Amino acid sequence: MAQGCRGSFLDIEVSTPRPEHAVLTLRGRLDLWTASHLDTTLAGLVDQGFRYLTLQLVEVGYLDSTGLNIMLAAHKRVSTMGGGLTVTCPCRRVRKVLEATGAHKVLRISQDKVVAA
Repeated sequence: MAQGCRGSFLDIEVSTPRPEHAVLTLRGRLDLWTASHLDTTLAGLVDQGFRYLTLQLVEVGYLDSTGLNIMLAAHKRVSTMGGGLTVTCPCRRVRKVLEATGAHKVLRISQDKVVAA
């Protein structure tokens, strides 16, 4: 778990239901103080050959531009490898950020939760 200033925290649980596919369940805030934890985790997975990434955001209550940029950079990286990044179950507040920034036009967004096998 990453812990930052002002009570920010981000917990990331990773499962790998299929080869080349990682599901990350995030809990907490994805902001300036915690985004590096997600960045490091995503980079490690991509370096291991995972090119399909799913970010389950059902328990993420806050997303800022730093967190959004981490997601967009990961999407770009796996797309160049023939993969993709999907965001699932964003809460209303996070969904509004994705829509207001136009990120919903770049990232695949789904309200369906992925169940890792």
